[in-house]
Amino acid sequence: MADPSKTEKATPRRRSELRGKGQVAKSQEFNTALLFILALVFLRFYFDGVGQFIETSTTELWSRFPAEFDTLDFMALMSQLAGGALLALAPLFAALVIGALLVNVLQIGFQFTTFPLKPSLSKLNPISGFKRLFSLQPMVQLVQNLVKIAIMIWIAWAVLMAYYQQLLQTVHMDLDETGRLLGAIVWEIGWKIALAMLVLSLVDLAWQRWY
Repeated sequence: MADPSKTEKATPRRRSELRGKGQVAKSQEFNTALLFILALVFLRFYFDGVGQFIETSTTELWSRFPAEFDTLDFMALMSQLAGGALLALAPLFAALVIGALLVNVLQIGFQFTTFPLKPSLSKLNPISGFKRLFSLQPMVQLVQNLVKIAIMIWIAWAVLMAYYQQLLQTVHMDLDETGRLLGAIVWEIGWKIALAMLVLSLVDLAWQRWY
């Protein structure tokens, strides 16, 4: 079913013209969901390396504090820790950048156009802007965001309640056991939210292509 506000049939030629102007059916929710899944999977297999860095850095920090510390020493150590943290997380950032490019290509194909960057007086028209603000698309996006937030909160709450008794026992656990438990909780919340985001993003993608 077509949008009744559209007056021109979406022929292949018309689609090609719109594509040349950068007007393509695209779901930002789909991009976000896939990047979230990518980050989650990456951290799942890379977390030990990051954890080892944090443990080593913390040990070094406390071993030198406070006897050898003055202001310059502290600033030097903080710079060292910040540089090490960026280095440890660099593969994640690189994976997200590459993933963002691949996800966009997967969704709309390879496309480069400067047409959307051209100035347009219609974009400065307050009446047109007001109409766009209260059009169907922003309303749908608002509902989607509210549903997504509600689902995320519900998932986090449900998982925490499932681990409630175990969380009460953390006072009797050592740091390793507590860390493993918290890691399991975070992972379960993460993959369930990722699955929910993927389902919602597929619905949004279908809506964008229909609209």
